Order: sequence, then C-alpha cells, then structure tokens
Amino acid sequence: MIIWEKYVKKYVWDDDKTPYFIPASKLMRDQADKEIFLYSFFLALPAALLNAAVVSELLSGRTGNVAVGLYGIAILLSAVFLKFRKSTYSALFAISAPIVILLHFAVNGFEVPNLNINTAKIVSADTSADTLTLEKEKRWTSGHRMVLTTDGKLPAPLSHSAVYYLIGESGNTYQLAGSLEDARNGVAVDLTDSGSGFHILQRIIQLHLVEKVGLIVIVLLWLRYTLRVVAITRVYPNLPVRDMNPWSKLPPGASPPRK
Repeated sequence: MIIWEKYVKKYVWDDDKTPYFIPASKLMRDQADKEIFLYSFFLALPAALLNAAVVSELLSGRTGNVAVGLYGIAILLSAVFLKFRKSTYSALFAISAPIVILLHFAVNGFEVPNLNINTAKIVSADTSADTLTLEKEKRWTSGHRMVLTTDGKLPAPLSHSAVYYLIGESGNTYQLAGSLEDARNGVAVDLTDSGSGFHILQRIIQLHLVEKVGLIVIVLLWLRYTLRVVAITRVYPNLPVRDMNPWSKLPPGASPPRK
C-alpha cells in the first residue's frame, strides 16, 4: 500500500529542499542560498520579459513606455545583486515591484499595458471589403474587444473613443463590428474611407472577478515573501554553514543508495 504522507513529505515539505516556513534566523546558509536564488529567478524572469517587450516597442518607434523599461532594468539589476551579493538594499528595492503592481491595479484597474503583445499597427484599410490589414499576424479571434488610436484620422466612421468587436480568426486581416452580436453574425462596420496617419489596433484584455482576486492574492503573497527575503539577507552573514549540496541531503561525494 502506498503511504501518501511519505510522498507529501518528499515533494511538498522537506526541511532542506523546501525550507520556506523555517524562520529566517534558524536557516542554514545553504537553505538561505537556495531561497535567495529561487526568489531572484522569480524576480528576474518577468523583469526580463518586460524589458524585451519595451525594446520591441522602441524598435517599432514608440517611446511611451521608456519609464517602464528603465524600471524593469532596475528590478533586473536588483535581482542580480540579490543573488550574488545577498544585498539587503536590493531586497528592499524589490519590495517596490509588488507595491507598484498593486498601485497600478488601484489607479488603472486591471488594464494591460499598451505593448506589442496586445497591439498591432494598421497598414491599410479596404473600404470595399471593410477590412483592416495589420503589419503582422496576430492570434486574435472573433469577439475580442478592440480600441483604436491614431496620430491622424481613423478610417470613417471608426472612432478612438468607441469599443469595437473583432471579426476574424487569426492572421493579419480583420473586420470590426459595433457590437458583440454583430461580430458573431459577421456584420462589419461599413468603412467609407481609408483615413490617414499612423493607426494602432489594441485588444482590450479583460479579466473575470476570480482572475482579478487571484492576481491580487498572488501579488500580496509576493509582497509577503519579499519581506521574508529581506529578513534572510539581514541575518545571512550570521547563518551557520554546513558542507553539503543545498539541493540534496546527501553529503559531498556520497552516492545515492542502490535499489
């Protein structure tokens, strides 16, 4: 008979491999190293993705998110200093990341930033087919809510203050409908001219209530764990050292028992 508690102990809770509930002052140095490494990786990964998105924006000639990119670089550097220097100041700076996200939720709701992941440049408008051709292919589908921005004049009768619904299944050519029902029925807005200037089509990414609550809980847990990492960096110089691999209970040079 399989004893499930043994596997819970092995994969869910283990003092060496998952020491996350041991008080910071009672950790061994190798346990602290592992926690700081995992937290630094967790911090660096989204910061790197954010920087990549901002660079993509800059290459497209849009500079509206430069401040976001600079902040992402600062977070990335703090993760590096945290990993290699065990810097308390880096850990304290990392606290700003979940706080900034919570402030963003409070001020802007759950709006997704205007990055290339949810936007596309419109290169042409066909008045005979009532279609918009995008600069690149997107994996959008019918029914997605969309808004438009421009530095000139949008194809009539489209308006930058209105919400439209997409008609189309992936690719780079779409139509817009004035309502979700029209989008489902394939009834597109009748374009009467091609407009002028630089147009951007942006998908509005909406989250359900459960997803919003989940995001808030995750960010609060992130904040709580960052405070733990701060505590670890403060006591790190005084933590006892043991000569073993922090990823295994086996002492150096030992081999696992043969089955």
